[in-house]
Amino acid sequence: MKNGNISENGLHTENMAVGYDRSILIDGIDIAVNPGEILTLIGPNGSGKSTVLRSIIGQLKLIKGAVFFGDTDRKDIDRNELAKKLSVLMTDRVKTELMTCFDVVATARYPYTGRLGILSDHDRQAVTDALATVGASDLADRDFNNISDGQRQRIMLARCIAQEPEIIVLDEPLSYLDIKYKLEFIRILKDLCRDRNVAVIMSVHEIELAGQISDRVVCIGRNGIDRTGTRDEIFNPDYICSLFDISKEDYLRLYPVSFAGGYKTDTGNAGYVAKGGKLLRKGITTGTCAAAAAYAAALQVFDESAGETVSVRTPSGETVSVPVFIDDSSVDSSFYVIKDSGDDPDVTNGAGVYVSVRRITDAKAGGAQDRSSGIFTDEDHPGICLAGGEGVGTVTKEGLEQPVGYPAINKVPRAMIFKAVDSVRAKYDPQCPLMVTVSVEGGVGLAAKTFNPELGIEGGISILGTGGILEPMSDKAIVDTIETSIKQQTATGHKALLVTPGQYGQGYVKNELKIETEGSVKCSNFIGEAIDLAGVYGCTNVLLVGNLGKLVKLAAGIMNTHSAVADGRMDIMCAHLALCGGSRDMVSEMYECINTDTALDKLKQWGLYEDVINSLIAAIDKRIKKRAGDRLNAGVMLFSEKYGYLGETSGAAQALKAYISENDKKEI
Repeated sequence: MKNGNISENGLHTENMAVGYDRSILIDGIDIAVNPGEILTLIGPNGSGKSTVLRSIIGQLKLIKGAVFFGDTDRKDIDRNELAKKLSVLMTDRVKTELMTCFDVVATARYPYTGRLGILSDHDRQAVTDALATVGASDLADRDFNNISDGQRQRIMLARCIAQEPEIIVLDEPLSYLDIKYKLEFIRILKDLCRDRNVAVIMSVHEIELAGQISDRVVCIGRNGIDRTGTRDEIFNPDYICSLFDISKEDYLRLYPVSFAGGYKTDTGNAGYVAKGGKLLRKGITTGTCAAAAAYAAALQVFDESAGETVSVRTPSGETVSVPVFIDDSSVDSSFYVIKDSGDDPDVTNGAGVYVSVRRITDAKAGGAQDRSSGIFTDEDHPGICLAGGEGVGTVTKEGLEQPVGYPAINKVPRAMIFKAVDSVRAKYDPQCPLMVTVSVEGGVGLAAKTFNPELGIEGGISILGTGGILEPMSDKAIVDTIETSIKQQTATGHKALLVTPGQYGQGYVKNELKIETEGSVKCSNFIGEAIDLAGVYGCTNVLLVGNLGKLVKLAAGIMNTHSAVADGRMDIMCAHLALCGGSRDMVSEMYECINTDTALDKLKQWGLYEDVINSLIAAIDKRIKKRAGDRLNAGVMLFSEKYGYLGETSGAAQALKAYISENDKKEI
């Protein structure tokens, strides 16, 4: 309802009461939606959202009141005419017999086809267009019973669209949909409102998405209609927590906060990035969390309040609004931010990043760092000291950006924290010495799930974030970790590297080669990048040790071995089987193998095991040498979980010898 006016083509209720068996569940329902608007019902489970919708469409008899389409009472509208005005998508599961998806969508044309249901060319075109609108044209000829739940939901939306209604009513329409199709569903609804002037009434569980799609929101609490308003009026943490009876901290840990007064960019939302065919929500880094908490804590030192949110200008250029919470357990001025990683599988997601600020008498902060103190200072912000508290790791090895003995707080987040605190100090007492301490809730346990122990960071996690915004599923973060590990080794004079994709490779090196893995580099799937970085930092020898199931891909020049990039294991094995004289039937049989160990079983059976292994190793040798170039000797050692050592490329023995000699690695 825009500007409080009811359109003659919209829908509104007057003093409607709904319930069952004449027992009123919700009374006094006065809601309205105009063409081109989306009205959303939210509330706890069991509050009556579905009951309201079923009463509006006539599936449940009203206890009192009325539903109007424009100025006409629903009960005075002919059933066929009502079907031209109103289409419905409820949670009921549709059951069909031998119907294609096209047939299901075509049932929406019954108000126009008459009793015989014969489709005209216009009717068929309406069905075709509706399928195209929801991106389901390829499903037209599929049996409706043999598609996924998410696909069925899209087909049922197409059915609503094909009905060419003025109003669409949807009950939990985002059920069964993954994030990609939820966002696509929302886009379709917005387009219908904008382009066809359709009015939409819907109930949703996904309140974070409701915050993005709704023009107006009806909140149904345990005692009926609790509040009605715009999304800006409804979606704030305090009210949502009250409506659903949860704490604000728990709410922000469980739900994305991009709309609820939480992480919000200056463009109004958290933003999404396309990864693997899906739209994924961005988050914020621990550095941004620390800067926001530091700003709030600094304000409290000078008896000022930050309010519920703090705006932080990130190094990427975006300003984000971050919710902050006071830490009542601290004797200092202390605030915390709950880390929101968006859709990134970051181990710190939901953790509290705490920052305390207190006045001190002797800052020892003229500019240069006091290397014996483990406390950071900054010449651009004299008088401010920065320390790591509980849950923040301490650097124990050379080669990292921070000196040994200092907290693992990277340069960019340090600058953000110093700037945030000094911006407050400058307003009240520019010369006041301050001590800033950053801590992370559960940081010790979280660190065990990261690369920190291998990098020489002990006792907690790192405070990271070069851009301030966390991009989900970021390959860059992994490659940055690999680079740090290689840089750390070369900084201490090592020119020979032992590289493994992960724990399997490390276990083989330790248990079978009898060599300690301390100082080795884990490269995950990024083998090409690891070789490139080894060359950049002046390494002379690299030995890669890994399982055939991953490294067989190197034979085809696939240097990122993640299955999402390329899973050609059997294709490669089959090609080399054919090169070694394998028959067509052998190739066909191997192609059906589920893993490389099963393929090796076949090779043993056929007497072609050694020939194919040697062929694969020769191909891997060629590809690896080409990637490494002339200045770097790179070798590969292959093993199998079932068969153990399989073989090695021509550069492996030299690389292993160099690694053992240089690192004084004795057999264990």
